[in-house]
Amino acid sequence: MLARRKKSILFGVKLAIGLLLLAFLVVNDGNAKKLVEVFAGVRLIYLVPFLAWSGLIIGISCLKWRLFIQHERSLPFSRLFLMYLIGMFFNNFLPSSFGGDAVRSYLLGQQVGSGSQALASVFLERLTGFLAMVSLALLAFLLTPALQEDVLVQWTVLGIAGLTGGIVLALWRPGWIQQGLMRISAGSRVARWGAKLERFHACIQSFRHQPRVLMMAMAYSYGFYVLGVVNVYLAGQLLGIRCDLGQLFVVVPIVMLIAALPLTPNGLGVWEWAFSVYLTAAGTFPEQGLAIALVIRGKALLISLLGGALFLLDGSMLRLREQPVKTPTSFEETAWQGTVDQGLPASQDEH
Repeated sequence: MLARRKKSILFGVKLAIGLLLLAFLVVNDGNAKKLVEVFAGVRLIYLVPFLAWSGLIIGISCLKWRLFIQHERSLPFSRLFLMYLIGMFFNNFLPSSFGGDAVRSYLLGQQVGSGSQALASVFLERLTGFLAMVSLALLAFLLTPALQEDVLVQWTVLGIAGLTGGIVLALWRPGWIQQGLMRISAGSRVARWGAKLERFHACIQSFRHQPRVLMMAMAYSYGFYVLGVVNVYLAGQLLGIRCDLGQLFVVVPIVMLIAALPLTPNGLGVWEWAFSVYLTAAGTFPEQGLAIALVIRGKALLISLLGGALFLLDGSMLRLREQPVKTPTSFEETAWQGTVDQGLPASQDEH
């Protein structure tokens, strides 16, 4: 009970920080009036391409996700797409950024009959995407002297790159994790969780000997960020803002990495601030970068609401109740469903 109260207080503080930062960005330096002028220049001819582009972004994420699902032949792409939309809804509207991936794991676990395998697939889909983002941000940092002089960029890029490298090294050296899991399993109160973690870790380790899958996943991840950069460019075109597309490939990974810092819920305020500051390198004014960030966030929320509508249909579109549960494999454990509300690792969705 006390832990939940602390989490609620922490979330409230983060939300307040995000809202205050966003409000400051809107009112600072007369930005409210400037934003009205920017939005008055909307070119509706770009609205449909801008909205439709998210279908490609989500689609390439689902293709990558399917690589890590052993039962991929029995799971239509359309079903994964719908589950991804539902996950986006929970990521954007739950009081944490963890809910969406937990829900995706839960829905997929019902399909394949394995909570551990489902969670591992979501984890690896997220991890490979994060690796691509970190590597692109690090490359942009190393090739751009102006970014190397920015203290925030320095600490963010180098700190997150070091943390990510540590996670990858730990996964690559399974002995370290196995020793930790053995200690966890030794306690009677946590033995059940230790067993679950061992099955989850075994699912992840099964891909160590599938380099083709990992290479394809990274290729999809880099493709995701190419589409993400074009998404920012289309947002600028929609608002009548000219952006240097080449510079966008440099600054957008930096912006995404800064927005991934767990300072506010779903990067609220931080995402908008980073765009207003760093998009100037692509030829925009601060209020124009802010407008682009708001438009992209608005589109993400709109798409998330579509996922919420699908969820409210009680899974009928996904045929969850009619879909027979697969026979568990050696890695599988069907009692995973009760762990959804405990909090699982996740990251930002498509902005």
